[in-house]
Amino acid sequence: MIFSLANWRIIRFFQKIQKIHVILEELILGCVMDRVEVLKLVELADNSIAQKTGEPLSDVQKNILRQALVGEKLKDIQVAGYSSNTIQREIAPKLWKLLSDVTEKKVSIKTVRLVLEELRERDAEAKQPHAQPLPVTQGGENKRGERENPMPDARRSIPNLELPGGSLDLASEFYIDRPSIEERAYEEIAKPGSLIRIKAPKQMGKTSLMTRLLQQAERLGYRSVALDFELADREVFWDLNQFLQWFCATVTDDLELPIQLDSRWSEFLGSKKNCTNYFEKYLLAEIATPLVLGLDAVDRIFPQEKVADDFFGLLRAWHEKSKQSDIWKNFRLVIVHGTEVYIPLSKDLSPFNVGLPIELPEFNASQVQDLARRHGLDLTETQVKQLMAMVGGHPHLVRVALYKMARENMSLDRILKEAPTDTGIYGEHLRSHLWHLERNPEFAECFKQVVATNKPVQIKSAIAYKLNSIGLVHLQGNQVTIRNDLYRQYFRDRFLGS
Repeated sequence: MIFSLANWRIIRFFQKIQKIHVILEELILGCVMDRVEVLKLVELADNSIAQKTGEPLSDVQKNILRQALVGEKLKDIQVAGYSSNTIQREIAPKLWKLLSDVTEKKVSIKTVRLVLEELRERDAEAKQPHAQPLPVTQGGENKRGERENPMPDARRSIPNLELPGGSLDLASEFYIDRPSIEERAYEEIAKPGSLIRIKAPKQMGKTSLMTRLLQQAERLGYRSVALDFELADREVFWDLNQFLQWFCATVTDDLELPIQLDSRWSEFLGSKKNCTNYFEKYLLAEIATPLVLGLDAVDRIFPQEKVADDFFGLLRAWHEKSKQSDIWKNFRLVIVHGTEVYIPLSKDLSPFNVGLPIELPEFNASQVQDLARRHGLDLTETQVKQLMAMVGGHPHLVRVALYKMARENMSLDRILKEAPTDTGIYGEHLRSHLWHLERNPEFAECFKQVVATNKPVQIKSAIAYKLNSIGLVHLQGNQVTIRNDLYRQYFRDRFLGS
């Protein structure tokens, strides 16, 4: 495929102005590498890292890896909400080091494809003796009596499937709208000094919603910055002055402005006053348009209670300033967190009791049916009920099942039968939870109480919040229940025996 200079300029223009990087990615995929091949290598990297560290790749890391695999130079890689400097100096180097540790090969943007292809070949060789397909009868059934095609008579054409995991690209057809939630949030983001709080356990769609809120802000002519606290070094959170300087520098860098901490940070003023002045007299004044700041994974600050207390109190003070100060009316805030705020914060100093609260629910049956159709599947009402009986309406777990049915032609019966086992489609996901529990014996002991009964049970509040944030339980007042039957079956077998 040959592109003229004019075509490339058009593509770059839309990428920079609208940040629709998927347009460029799709065009390059057709020239450099088959898209399915890229997705398989990303999935391989994600599974290998999750198996070794217990933590899957973030959506930002996957995005960078996809672009690297299709031949983009590091300086040209773009991710919505992140500056090129942040990608080149922070995120990408950490990703290459992580891949190097897992693969035991030196990984860089030039070698990442080769290393992952070698890893895939090694894995294939290791699995070859066990890769015996079941004989299929003339009726299309294997020896287990399962049809290899989940919907043999009602399949649609398979769309360009996206690997489950991480936030969804802005152009993704697999994002399921929650109309009442999005409409309220879009209305709120347009209000001066607005504050939106998005809360839900992991893999429920928090970051995907925040990304769309920031896109809506840009459509309104605002500037936006997405700041993911998971990308910050641990040491950043140990000292308030260091943390606030990192915070100011990161936002400045993402706005592509010169970092001016040396000239604007006075040793005679407190850290919070310096930070406030930096935003008020420099950033907000310089851009002269509303700024929407999306703060993702703020839970990471909670363990450092002194820093958390001062920082969240500062955010609340900025929100209050918007009621009197014109320049602070241009400051809009989106806070994303996965758990209840269990740190002690005064009601007058907390940003978690003001603004618009959004708690993302699980999908209902209609939404699961809609998502199935987008995967090219026509599930019956009974099949939807069977799937939800196992995993509820958990967006990620539902998507994994639908992806396997559409991409690998797995039957729903087989998925459900093997689901609560280490060899099922949720094996990596379940082992990741088990790994977290084994590292935290007190959490494990409390979770055993939850697993042992079908009724709500009361456990320590801080542990209940943590188990809820990672998605293992539902909070019901002062009690908790297990989130779904998948977790009940798997962990009963591990903790209580058969």
